[in-house]
Amino acid sequence: MKPPVRLVSDWRSAHRVVIHTSKYRAFDGTVGHGGRIRVISDLIAVVRGVVDVPIIVVQKGEESFEVQEPDGTRVIGIKAGLNARGDHQLGRGLSRILEEDDALLYASGAQGAYPYFFEGAKGLQHGIGWDGPYGSLHRGYHNRINKAFAKAMSQILTVDTNFINWLRQQGAAGIVLAEKCHYLPNYADLDALGSTPEVRDPHTPLRILYARRFDPKRGPFLFLDTLSVLQEAGVDFEARMFSVGGHEALAAAVDTRELSGRVSLREASMSAILSEYSWADISVVPTVWSEGTSLAAVEALCAGVPVITTPVGGLANVVVPKFNGDVVPPTATSLAEALVYASDKETYRTLRANCISMRPSLGKARWAQGVRDFLFVG
Repeated sequence: MKPPVRLVSDWRSAHRVVIHTSKYRAFDGTVGHGGRIRVISDLIAVVRGVVDVPIIVVQKGEESFEVQEPDGTRVIGIKAGLNARGDHQLGRGLSRILEEDDALLYASGAQGAYPYFFEGAKGLQHGIGWDGPYGSLHRGYHNRINKAFAKAMSQILTVDTNFINWLRQQGAAGIVLAEKCHYLPNYADLDALGSTPEVRDPHTPLRILYARRFDPKRGPFLFLDTLSVLQEAGVDFEARMFSVGGHEALAAAVDTRELSGRVSLREASMSAILSEYSWADISVVPTVWSEGTSLAAVEALCAGVPVITTPVGGLANVVVPKFNGDVVPPTATSLAEALVYASDKETYRTLRANCISMRPSLGKARWAQGVRDFLFVG
C-alpha cells in the first residue's frame, strides 16, 4: 500500500471528492437500488451544488469495473470479497485511487473499510446494524471496527442518536469521540410526494401499508402476525405490502395466516412507492433490529400517514408516541393495539395533522442544508 495521502480539511479547496461505500451500483456494475444508494446519490447532488470538482465513488465489485453516471460521477468497482473479508481488498484499492488534497467521505460508515480508515476523512453513519441475535464474536468485531472508524474520522454525520449514545457507553474515550458526531435524520422528497395532504378521516376498511425490503430484521412476518391479531379481533382492514424480493415466502405466510383476501403483495421501486401513501391510512414499520431513521417512516410522516413502529435504532427519534403515531414493543399484540388506537376517527385526525406539521423539518431541503453545513462548514 502506498503511503497515506494528505486529505483536505476544507472541502471547498478539494482537488476531488472521493466517496467510499460498500455498495453504490450493484456488485456487477449495473444500476443499484435501495435507501442508502439514494442517500448517496442525493448527497452527490448537494456536493455538485457547492464545488465543481470530479466526484469518484469507490465500492466493492464481483470484478473490477468503472462506469460513469449521467451526472459525470465515476464509479470504480474494486474486485473484493462481498463479505467482511473483502474489506481489506477494498481498503487497499481505495489507497491506490486517493490523491493529495482529495476530500474523502466514508458514506457507509465503517462498513467495507476496516482496517484501512484514512485519518481526516468524514463519515456518514446509517445506524447500528449489529444489535441483532448475534454472538459475542460478531458483536465484538463490530464494536471494534466502529470505534476505529469514529477515531479516524474528523467528523461523523449520524442519522440517529443511537450511535452517538453507543459511543458514549464506550468509556471516557467514547465520550470524546461522540463529540465528533452531528445528528441529521433521514428525509423525504416533498416534491416527489406531491402537494401537502389534507387532514381526513381514516377509510373503512382501514388501509394499512408496509413498504420495506424483504428482510427478517425489517419485520415482514411480524407485520403479518399483527394483521392476524387484527383479523381475530374483528377489525375491518386491507393491507398492501411492498417488498423487494421474498414474495414467495410472504405469499406462503399470507396463506398460512388466512389473510389472502385482505393482503396484497406488490413490488415497486422506492420512488414508485411514494404514490401509495395517498392510499394508506397508517404505515407500519415493524423493525426487529438494525435500524437508523427509516426512509419509509420519514416518507410516511411527510405524506400525513401516522406511523406505528418499534423502539429500535432511531425510529423513536422521528416517531413520537401519540403525536404522529406510536412506538411499541416488536410484538404482534402491541402493534395491533396501536393500530386500533390510531384508527379512532378523532385520534387519527390529530395524528395526521401532526404528521403534516413535520414536513418542513423532515423535508429534503432541510436535509440538504444540513449536509452542506457538515461537509463545507462544520
